Amino acid sequence: MTADATWYEQVADLPEMPIWAEHITLTPHWAAAWEKVTTEQVRDFRHLLLSDGDDAELVSYYLVDHSPFWTENEQVVGVDPVWPGPVVYAPSTYAEYGGAGAKRTDFIAEAVDRGLELTREWGAVALVFSNLTPDVLSRWSAIRPTSMSVLFDVAYFAPIGQSIEDFLAMRPGSNVRREFRRQWRRGMDAGLKVRRLFGTEMVPVLDEFAALTVDTSAAHGYNMYGADLFHAVAEVPGAIMLAAEHDGTLAGGFLCLRHGNRLSAWTAGIDYPRLRNLHTYGTLAYEAVSYAVDSGAAIIDMGRSNHLYKQRLGLTGVDLYAGVYLAEDDYNIQASLTELHIRLIARNHAGRRP
Repeated sequence: MTADATWYEQVADLPEMPIWAEHITLTPHWAAAWEKVTTEQVRDFRHLLLSDGDDAELVSYYLVDHSPFWTENEQVVGVDPVWPGPVVYAPSTYAEYGGAGAKRTDFIAEAVDRGLELTREWGAVALVFSNLTPDVLSRWSAIRPTSMSVLFDVAYFAPIGQSIEDFLAMRPGSNVRREFRRQWRRGMDAGLKVRRLFGTEMVPVLDEFAALTVDTSAAHGYNMYGADLFHAVAEVPGAIMLAAEHDGTLAGGFLCLRHGNRLSAWTAGIDYPRLRNLHTYGTLAYEAVSYAVDSGAAIIDMGRSNHLYKQRLGLTGVDLYAGVYLAEDDYNIQASLTELHIRLIARNHAGRRP
């Protein structure tokens, strides 16, 4: 069984047909948004449509000179840059979940084989399938074994139930439940106002939000963000900003993504000097669950980073791997990837419940 695999220069050139995507970051809308970004230095891009009968998935490849998200992971664990040249990411590391093409074994084979051909055509040193969950990585490796897999990050999620009370009932212990409510109540008492801004309604606050994400990401190690990312993502159907405002200014925000049965809090921006007095992060976490309930989502995804908070809240952590295919065997790159993997395991699993 062989899938039909067709290259497209732009998402706008795709035929009108249903394309399945498990996560919003694998949709054509997300791929079209990423054609516009500049913070991640995308030199070129191409999209592979895999189809056979009723099945169709889109795999997007980006030739990247510099990915701040990848660099942040290197710098926070203190390793030298891994890549000696440009890399092809499928999709970008900024997409919380990867795995487009994993639905069928022939799709996986085509995604890897065509991707490696493109990688060599572009003169890149590696093809990286970003943010694969363990089950997807296992399926991937069974069809086309990777040169190396790196534990890149951890994402956190939980079922919601039918209400905030249902969500809280599943949290581990009365102290955790009490504190989750208390943070939101203190934020309200301090004068926080949280607005839900859908799609392009968030544009007036995006530059202010981008400035906060710079401080937030820098607090975790290295700035990964720019306003261009958020202006592009605002156009993706399902994007919503939870904007926490105080005295007429933005004190923090969650840029969330609603797709299928899941609400993902993709990126947070927090005004840290006001965090302690306004309880901004805890308030936004409560508001994210509240919106997930109101929108009928079954799962709340609280994203990556801030591991200890999410572990205390009893969210389930899922490992996210970078599946690496080297264009040519290179001992130095493999050694660097091994060191990065070892150090990221130590960081991402620190204090994690078994």
